[in-house]
Amino acid sequence: RHFTICCAKGNNGGDGLAIARLLHQRGVQANVFILEFGHLGNFGADDQGIPPKDVKAFEAAMKADGKTTDIKIYDGAGHAFENPNNKQGYRPEAAADAGQRISGFFQKYLH
Repeated sequence: RHFTICCAKGNNGGDGLAIARLLHQRGVQANVFILEFGHLGNFGADDQGIPPKDVKAFEAAMKADGKTTDIKIYDGAGHAFENPNNKQGYRPEAAADAGQRISGFFQKYLH
């Protein structure tokens, strides 16, 4: 078996390398691609762990640093709104839109 791991720089990149090492220790080949491109974020307005004020501050800081950033905050959605196993918080319409945004982001940066 073979795995391809795509991740960003920083902690996410470290996680990708750690996963690849664990797979290698189990005899599985893995390639790691550490990517540099814009940032996409899909957040729930009702998320208590990542409140909208923090999301907006992050977006402002990224843009002030010259980073390409595409952030959307979904009204009526909390944490993990894209997860259909989240019986109380799943928001199918928001999840579908977020999924389209993610696909478009990958098409733009990973072609």
